[in-house]
Amino acid sequence: MSALVNFSVLYPANGTVTVLLGGQSPLVIGGSHFDIDTAIQHPATPPPVYPTGSPSALILDSNGKDITALVSGGKVGGLLSVRNGLIASLRGDGQQAGDLNTLAQQFAARVNSILTAGRITDGPPPQSGVPLFSYSADPTSTARTLTLTNITPAQLAAIDPGPPSVSNGVILKLAGLANSRNPADQVNNSTYVQYFGLLAGRVGAKQSEAQEGVSLQTQAVALARNQRQQISGVSLDEEATRLIELQRSYQAAAQMVSIINQLTGTLMTMLA
Repeated sequence: MSALVNFSVLYPANGTVTVLLGGQSPLVIGGSHFDIDTAIQHPATPPPVYPTGSPSALILDSNGKDITALVSGGKVGGLLSVRNGLIASLRGDGQQAGDLNTLAQQFAARVNSILTAGRITDGPPPQSGVPLFSYSADPTSTARTLTLTNITPAQLAAIDPGPPSVSNGVILKLAGLANSRNPADQVNNSTYVQYFGLLAGRVGAKQSEAQEGVSLQTQAVALARNQRQQISGVSLDEEATRLIELQRSYQAAAQMVSIINQLTGTLMTMLA
């Protein structure tokens, strides 16, 4: 059970056992057990800022109360941390739009603004460009709804009206977007490439942290088992040898009893 969740065990004076999830929510009290359940929904508190955002995975006690915060260890705690923490920070949930949505929205909006501000021809009359991207207005679903507008190459603006006007100015702006130092081309003071790198680095750091945690926990379990074996002083090989010796001793004693019974019978026959 300790591999799944964090819990504590109490031994009251009446001889029963009490098991508490996270040290607070009862799982077992004496002869009674209390089932827990899961739910995929927004937590009741605080109320969701983005109701359309992805719901969280919750752990509920036997009365339907949200006790997710009590689960911090074991496989269940790790899964909750990844789903409600890392993944939610990227794709969004009820409390945040999600960094991938933020990146997608700001990049698409910037590209569209450059194209629509540009011109296909100077006219007369001048022809303005059309947007390249379309996406949902919902800030928590921008990344998954981002699509290219069905436009022809002739509708892509290339002329930057300036001033001064540059015939391929729009193309130059688009080419330099990835690492542009223009604040209008950045997300939270980071270029698009830097911002995406920060997201990938966060995932990598969490993966490394999880691997280190597994390694430490594995070593701790091995140490605990070794200490338990040293304290108990029990060797499975030695105990198996002793069982064999006892079995042979029992067989020998049984033979002795059988011989004694035979001798007793013979003596009784001779005395008769």
